[in-house]
Amino acid sequence: MKFRNLILLLALAFGVFTLSASNEYKISVKAKQLKSDSLFLGYYYCGKLYVQDTLSLDKNGRGVFSDKELLKEGTYVLYFHGSKYFDLLIGEDQDFSVEIADTLSLPESVLISGASVSEDFHNYSLKLKAAQTEYNKLGEEIKATEDSVRKTEIQNYAKEIHNSVNSMRDSLINVHSGDMLGLFLNGIKVPEYKVDESIPDSIKPMHRYLFEKEHYLDNLDITDARIIRTPYFPSTIDTYINNKLFQISDSIIPPVIKIVERSRANDECFKVVLNHCMNYAINSKIMGMENLMVTLGRRYYLNGLTEWADSTWLKNLEDEISKNERSLIGMKASNIVLADTTNTYKRLYDLGGSEITILYFYEPSCGHCRKTMPKVGEFAKKYANDPRIKVVAVYMLEDKKEWIDFINEHDLSAMVNVWDPNRESYYWYYYNTSTTPTVYVMDENHKIFAKKIDVDTLYLIAENELK
Repeated sequence: MKFRNLILLLALAFGVFTLSASNEYKISVKAKQLKSDSLFLGYYYCGKLYVQDTLSLDKNGRGVFSDKELLKEGTYVLYFHGSKYFDLLIGEDQDFSVEIADTLSLPESVLISGASVSEDFHNYSLKLKAAQTEYNKLGEEIKATEDSVRKTEIQNYAKEIHNSVNSMRDSLINVHSGDMLGLFLNGIKVPEYKVDESIPDSIKPMHRYLFEKEHYLDNLDITDARIIRTPYFPSTIDTYINNKLFQISDSIIPPVIKIVERSRANDECFKVVLNHCMNYAINSKIMGMENLMVTLGRRYYLNGLTEWADSTWLKNLEDEISKNERSLIGMKASNIVLADTTNTYKRLYDLGGSEITILYFYEPSCGHCRKTMPKVGEFAKKYANDPRIKVVAVYMLEDKKEWIDFINEHDLSAMVNVWDPNRESYYWYYYNTSTTPTVYVMDENHKIFAKKIDVDTLYLIAENELK
């Protein structure tokens, strides 16, 4: 009995010791050319590089990165002298060594040993770099040769290289299924579109588009927080949104919601993915992305699902949404009541064109308004006799003399000139007029289909819509 108790105690002691050891990381470095120099360990997070640790090598070029806490699994960078660096992939096994034989030949002169994830990633990186170098040479050779037979040979050889790299990647994915290397390599593997020869050529582009829209991000596991610590996250999401989707809000919003919903399986992924998509919506130059901002804001941020969000930021977001949500692209414009220069009141729908109405809010004291209004006036003159299109120019202040003088000064009589002298229309509530000038373009059903555009775009719209 005593012997068995002793065995149990030893087992427990060994278990405690093993657990303690496994909670530490230790990366031993040897670099003879960097004697008494400094090395830095950085890590990727959301596509950006941050400093993790610093190491001063001894006079023999040796040192150890270490801490009592494990590193978060992901892609790291070992760098020195500012611009010299190479990538490391760090998984669960964080006790390994790195030897740099020649600091002028990176990453080829680097030897990693002691952790299979880190070793295999390094070897894959070397193969990938060698393949890219060979591709470049073959590309130059193709340009230089006029022999069609030789060109075919080169192209076939390039395919062999490509297939060899992919074969190594797929093999490593199988070997490292579930660990950091498997996650990393699977994430860069783009689902392959296979051409269906049975469908007509005319619809093949749309067929490909629908495939990529549905499957481009299949291999990017945004339910695993380790994916956030790779250099290609979130650029892969950006590529999907910017290059694989039609650049209109109706095409972008459903797939973005789908991405965010996928990420909700992991709290950190949800926070990062949602914030990234919201930043995209806020900073996008694409017309109509306010729709995405409003959708994400109402669905997640203002619905109590983002406890990490600062209360001041949330209040500012709510204010911004409130300014935009009643005049989004695709919505029917509010039929506000405005007065003309004779103080005759009419509804907006009765003032516009039969096919296109351009609603233009301005203030004479606004410098940009003074520059653009004469150009808008010339546009209105060009279509003055065309009932299909009208410019409804809304003076936003209450000084009638200033308004009339401005109309006469810039010869704006071809426009429908209106104002709201008694502030009864609440146009600022129904339309976002926080900046001037502000432009909204509506179709024959009074649906907003363009906003915040310049005069040149007005001409393009008129030329294309009034055929």
